[in-house]
Amino acid sequence: MLLLDKLQQIGFPRKTAIIYGYLVYNGEIKESDLRNTSFIFKESLKEKKKRLKELEKRGYTRFIKRDEETIYLPMDSQELVNNLEKDIKKIDKAIIRLDQYQSEDNLAKALRYYQLTEKAIQTYLELLKNNNSISKAVRKLKTKESSIYYQIKQLQERGLVIIRKGANKAYKTKIKILSPAELIKNLQSKKAGLLDIKKFLIDKFNDGQEAKEIYGEGVPQIKTYVGVEQIKKLFDEMLAWDGEILSIDPKEGTQKFIPRWNGEFIPKFNKRGKEIRYIEYCDKLYEAGEELVLDFCPVFKGRFLPEKFSPQQETALYNGNVVYLSFAVINGYKVPCATKTNHRSLYNTLRADFEFKWDLALTLKTSTRTRHDHCSLDKRLISTSKQF
Repeated sequence: MLLLDKLQQIGFPRKTAIIYGYLVYNGEIKESDLRNTSFIFKESLKEKKKRLKELEKRGYTRFIKRDEETIYLPMDSQELVNNLEKDIKKIDKAIIRLDQYQSEDNLAKALRYYQLTEKAIQTYLELLKNNNSISKAVRKLKTKESSIYYQIKQLQERGLVIIRKGANKAYKTKIKILSPAELIKNLQSKKAGLLDIKKFLIDKFNDGQEAKEIYGEGVPQIKTYVGVEQIKKLFDEMLAWDGEILSIDPKEGTQKFIPRWNGEFIPKFNKRGKEIRYIEYCDKLYEAGEELVLDFCPVFKGRFLPEKFSPQQETALYNGNVVYLSFAVINGYKVPCATKTNHRSLYNTLRADFEFKWDLALTLKTSTRTRHDHCSLDKRLISTSKQF
């Protein structure tokens, strides 16, 4: 199932669907991100905020304030599932009323599903009765033509009318009000889309077919995490561990194993109070061996090594577990993923390798402090190797 297709099936404009998909897979959007007109796709800040407002109104997103900045978040999966179930029940009621309506009053009640004003409902009923005649609707409702066109625009936004613009002034714009039978067909399609999205949320972000555990007697356990909510569960597991956590961040890594898109975990790791050592790789020789302490997260203690040593995979080690972090492209979106294993010999090997490189970085520190210039990396490594 392509999430983007299903969101459009239930009535979201394509760009609004793209923004929601980005939120689902990446966890948050900062207002400062939106100021970049090329963020996600090219569009003004005003238009992107308007799309996020529409998502919030329909119960798909929420926002919080963090450091005086607005942060947009996807609605909690279970809450969104509950909202979808309510919407599906409303669709079922509307379909029954549309299918069995015997009077305008019954039809008007069915149309309230679309959250229309009374004027818009009356405009729909008159146009339906009078074969899309705007002049007759104007006379019957005793209003101006401009008012009728305004109501038609509201009906169009909710999928109750089709507007075909004329090729030039000689050809007038034509409108076609959808009949109750056509509305039923559209609602059934929307219901199918909502059911697919509900299944998507349950499968991928709750108990998860994407969070699989593979067990076997005498065999290491493996667990995979796909998407923001599953990665959060992984962080919670790390937080529950009372011992040391080690992190290896390659030159082309996915960011720290606490990604910057998930700032809520920085305070949690600070509160935990246990030191987290990490090794980062740099392309500047004079940084090699330097130590780094992050003001916003003092429990992090880092050291630099030259990028020549950089591994391909971002890794975290804790409580006998090895965690590999990366991104995968799913449904066209770049999605954070992780694989965790308690393979004992792999953990011991990577732990020993980490300690070796941690000490190596400290050894390099003396030469890089005094020789930013331009002593070759090979000479420095030769000098280092003699000390071991």
